[in-house]
Amino acid sequence: MHIIVIGVYAPEEGREEETRQFYRQIQKEVDRCNKSDSLIISGDLNARVGNQPIAIVVGTLGEDCMKRNGQILREFVFFNDFKIPKTFFRKKEIHKYTWSARGSKTIID
Repeated sequence: MHIIVIGVYAPEEGREEETRQFYRQIQKEVDRCNKSDSLIISGDLNARVGNQPIAIVVGTLGEDCMKRNGQILREFVFFNDFKIPKTFFRKKEIHKYTWSARGSKTIID
């Protein structure tokens, strides 16, 4: 068994064709991995996945907002039976958000 880490930087929200290509490429890499390997996909996925749960895939502790990139990530994660860990763990408000400016704040998934 191996541990495989794939580092990624996804296209920004609204770049639909680039996003489709991005997920096609990641899916190719995932398909190349053996099922017995442990796979970690980490990086900036430029996605806001919200807090609407999908059993064992997405938890209820994400932020209230969900955007299109977040929906695409949720579908990718569900299809591959992955998890979005940060949506399962309660955090203090001060540690929850990864970006804040001008009265806005976000959890980047």
